[in-house]
Amino acid sequence: MLNQLRKRLDGLFDHDDGVTGQTVKTALCLACRDFDPTLLPYATGVEDGAAEGGEWLYDVTGLQYDDDFLVRVVLAAECEWGRKDHIYYDFEKLLLVRADLRVMVFDGNRQPGYAELFREFAQRIGRCAHTVAGDTWLFVAWTEERFIYHHLVAFDTQGALG
Repeated sequence: MLNQLRKRLDGLFDHDDGVTGQTVKTALCLACRDFDPTLLPYATGVEDGAAEGGEWLYDVTGLQYDDDFLVRVVLAAECEWGRKDHIYYDFEKLLLVRADLRVMVFDGNRQPGYAELFREFAQRIGRCAHTVAGDTWLFVAWTEERFIYHHLVAFDTQGALG
């Protein structure tokens, strides 16, 4: 899933529409379908056909069903282009979800800068009583030149993705 997300997000810099909340959410939905065509992505305000339906708890959610039964949350993502307190507010929603991958996309140009936000996210994950070893996260900071990625596996390893 990480490769599909990066490919779709990085591809936004090649399009005339550029990087907006809509294009990011569309890219996340399409990455879900690239990863597994049976995944059902849900999001509001995306390009026609990118999502199965409207927002489902999170800005973008990738769900797997067996008949009519929800069996797996593959992706839960929040996207926030606003102030730092808005970014933290949306990030904290992701602390609640049991998903294979939690993704936080935000404007990395805002103060205090993406590196500080990456550190703060990791601290918040580590201090949350609901965090389980192996919880997987992808932090995505938008800059004018490119996305900066940071992949974190709770209580295991941490490392930046180039």
